[in-house]
Amino acid sequence: MEADTQRGSIILTKQSIDGQNYIQIDYTNNQAIALLLSGYSGIKIAGNGNAYIQVSAFRLPAFYGCFSSLAYIETPNPLEYFDDD
Repeated sequence: MEADTQRGSIILTKQSIDGQNYIQIDYTNNQAIALLLSGYSGIKIAGNGNAYIQVSAFRLPAFYGCFSSLAYIETPNPLEYFDDD
């Protein structure tokens, strides 16, 4: 496999910041993923290979559809991304 066709990695984790629930998106500073994330509604790029989106705005199936061709998407517990508590 050539270097330019290798898929990156995205790790999704649930975080609480200032009393709000967010999904942290760790994309390991992959510039192709960063560019796509910057155009995705509701995502805030934090730098250092991380971005955030509020849990209430996050839809795992839609996210997977947009990013699965660029990266392997890891979620410690996929079911928690369907819970808006």
